[in-house]
Amino acid sequence: MGDIADNVFFNRSHVLTSTDVTHKTATTVRVRLRVVVLVPIADVTIDLGVQLRAVASGNPELMTQTYTAPFPQTRTFSSSTVTVGTLVTSLLNQLQVSLTPNQTQVTLLGALPLPIPLDSIVNPLLTGLVSPIASQLSALLSPVLTTVLGGLVDPLLQLLGIQLGQATFSVMGISSLCPISGTVYRDLQPDGVRNNGENWSTGPNVYVNLVQNNQVLQSLLVTPGSGAYTFNDVPPGTFTLLVTTAAGAVTPIPPAGWLFVEPNPGLRTVTVLSTPLLNQDFGLFAGTRLQGLVFLDQGQSGGIPNDARQNGQEPPVAGVSLRLNNAIQTVTATTGTDGRYTLYWPAEWGNTGTLTVLGRPVTGVSDGTTVTQTADLAGSNVNGLPLDVTPGQDLIRSFGVVEFSAFTADASGRSGAPGRVRYTHFYRPGTLGTVNLSANGTAGVTYRFARDLNCNGVVEDAERTSITSFVVDQSWPREPDGRLRSCALEVEVQIPAGQPNGSIDTATLTATLSWSGSPVQDPRSLTDTTSITPQATLTKKLRNLTRNSEITESQVEAYPNETLEYCLEYQNLSGQTLNQLVLNDTLPTPLVYLPGTLRRDGLPLTDAADSDDGEVNDRQLTIRLASLAAGATGNVCFQVRVP
Repeated sequence: MGDIADNVFFNRSHVLTSTDVTHKTATTVRVRLRVVVLVPIADVTIDLGVQLRAVASGNPELMTQTYTAPFPQTRTFSSSTVTVGTLVTSLLNQLQVSLTPNQTQVTLLGALPLPIPLDSIVNPLLTGLVSPIASQLSALLSPVLTTVLGGLVDPLLQLLGIQLGQATFSVMGISSLCPISGTVYRDLQPDGVRNNGENWSTGPNVYVNLVQNNQVLQSLLVTPGSGAYTFNDVPPGTFTLLVTTAAGAVTPIPPAGWLFVEPNPGLRTVTVLSTPLLNQDFGLFAGTRLQGLVFLDQGQSGGIPNDARQNGQEPPVAGVSLRLNNAIQTVTATTGTDGRYTLYWPAEWGNTGTLTVLGRPVTGVSDGTTVTQTADLAGSNVNGLPLDVTPGQDLIRSFGVVEFSAFTADASGRSGAPGRVRYTHFYRPGTLGTVNLSANGTAGVTYRFARDLNCNGVVEDAERTSITSFVVDQSWPREPDGRLRSCALEVEVQIPAGQPNGSIDTATLTATLSWSGSPVQDPRSLTDTTSITPQATLTKKLRNLTRNSEITESQVEAYPNETLEYCLEYQNLSGQTLNQLVLNDTLPTPLVYLPGTLRRDGLPLTDAADSDDGEVNDRQLTIRLASLAAGATGNVCFQVRVP
């Protein structure tokens, strides 16, 4: 109740406050009084302007409504009838009355010198009149205000979209304020898990920042100690939680000499709903991290072999061991199925170490930018070299590896002179390249190499073309894991005539692989031992059948008309099949051959020169053997009579 400027009252974006309301003249009051000082002095008539001002919000009845999803949802609360009454009461209770003299008339009743001190007369009068006038006005205004507010103001406000005692509430959603807590700790293992005893007692000051839309909402300083932190009263939403070195930073930054382990790179995306978020831990490591890839640099599917760059479809290699060490400390790692490894070097161990790939030839090393290829099979310029491991570094060292070639196995055998023997070996190349073959053995002995072209494990007759070298290229068969397969490689040792029986040929066979596109050579050797022995033995034995004597290689006693049996026993002593053998024996005089007694291995042969293997012509006996397997034995027996 009072005066509000139109531009303020009708501004829908402005919320009215008590300061917007000023006094408004409501009526005038005429006051007559006589001034008496022992005797009447003067009659005074005063016209007073009555200004009113009252500000009240009323006291609407308590109302309740229940909001249920979906949200957002808007509802209007209204209690106009009750509100008007309470608002009138509240207004009148807050009524402020101000009296302003408009005109004063003084009538002198006697001889009194002027001026008369009117201020001293009027001001106390005004002060005394405020309360009774306010009381009278309250009684007069109560029914008027009730009528005006209920019958005029409320309908008028309704035209503006709102009524007395009315409020509009929009519920945008239901949410809770929740804490986010966790621990910053030194990961001593490091394994990405906070284990017993791991805390931030040895760590420097860091900040955990709560970031949203690239702005820091809250920042907590974590000092050396337990490392625990808690953000309280976080509203629902998605935030970035990060560890950094400044309260205003929106990106993770580890302190000097430290590295993020879990999570890496030191931030978490978290979503707050209606429950606390606990165990939002950050593990950091004091030292250097070394990681990389080990791959099979054999040029699979269009790759370039031996260049220390993973290209084509060169696969990762699992199970490769790497070692980082100094004179006192050592840490090792093994590549996983993806070929990757990670090594951690604690700050307390010093600033230098040696990184070595164990058990595999290294084609080269890459630090993520520069590639260095090996100069030799040992990798002396790329493997086992000193490394700067000053704390705080995240180093990359990736290696191309191949295999050591394999040439197996030593073999031994026997051969006559002249003669030949074949040994089957197996060769697995370590990578692509050219293989040169050589043999070093007894002077005069010849060595011929032949390759299993279809890699079926056997050198067949059609493949026995003498070679001194061959190329290992993309056509070489591979194992399922990508390694080059082991294929047969045959050497034929040719023993010339004149080599003494009992002598031994010891030959060193060497297969040297020259890596494709590289100066590296990988020689592999084995030894073949060939004993020079007679190719076959023939022993003549006899016995006296008439007397049923034992068979012997020496002489037997016989009388005329007694029957003797001769047996020729033979054996192949060479290491291979003998072909087209001929056995001859001449009957001594005066013994007489008994026709039909010729047998080979117990089976009868005819005496005539026909289709079987034996014949007897006069006193000459001949047996022909088409073949005799290595180590095989046999015998030919016949009978004679002593004349």
